[in-house]
Amino acid sequence: MDLKFSLEFLIFTILVVLTILIEGFRIFKDKGSENWFIDLFSLFMQGTAVPIIQSYFVLLFFLKPYEGTLELPGWLAFLINFVFLDFIYFHIHRGLHKKGFWGFHLLHHSAQKMDVITTSRNSFWTTFLMPYIWVNGLMLVLLNDKSWYIFAISLTAMLDLWRHSPIYPDPSTKAYKLLSLILITPLDHAWHHSSGKNNINFGANLNIWDRLYKSYYAPLIKPSRLGFQIKSSLMTKLFFPLKLERENS
Repeated sequence: MDLKFSLEFLIFTILVVLTILIEGFRIFKDKGSENWFIDLFSLFMQGTAVPIIQSYFVLLFFLKPYEGTLELPGWLAFLINFVFLDFIYFHIHRGLHKKGFWGFHLLHHSAQKMDVITTSRNSFWTTFLMPYIWVNGLMLVLLNDKSWYIFAISLTAMLDLWRHSPIYPDPSTKAYKLLSLILITPLDHAWHHSSGKNNINFGANLNIWDRLYKSYYAPLIKPSRLGFQIKSSLMTKLFFPLKLERENS
């Protein structure tokens, strides 16, 4: 777990620094105090509080006799996280865009600009709907050799942060075309966050699920406007997703 945290923190720091170098400090200065609070609260919940509670105080308590008993080849452990969980996440993410569940995800789509700090922006409850939170904790308790699974977790975290950043090659270059063959790029995800067309590009790591389910949309230009204006209170945004959806429908 220490290695996982160190890798993710390093990746996060690098992307924040690169974002500042490319966009300048204004991308963070324009965020506003309430959005800063929401983003930092969400990062803490998703990245620290929930994983610690779930891994050490719930799963480890109940599964202590089975700790380290699962033997899997490294390649299979990697694929469980990087491909199988990506597929599960795709369907959950698509479901969060449907009526009755949109309030659990609307706060994430309130971001007006793409930056790594907004990666975890969601209601308090949304974190518990994410498959990574539960399956990762389970696997890290059960696996005997955790190295490949931790590598997959860190790679997924890196892509999650990168996907919400403004950092990517020029879309006309071979480098971008190569990345976009299988990966959801920041430009793809910017279109998912666009104000006018957001029922697209639901994948996390891979774009193959969107291609299969015909929700892949990949123009080589940026959307003109991102995010949705939310008129609800801070408490509603964080803790009352059903009310949030009603107030902003």
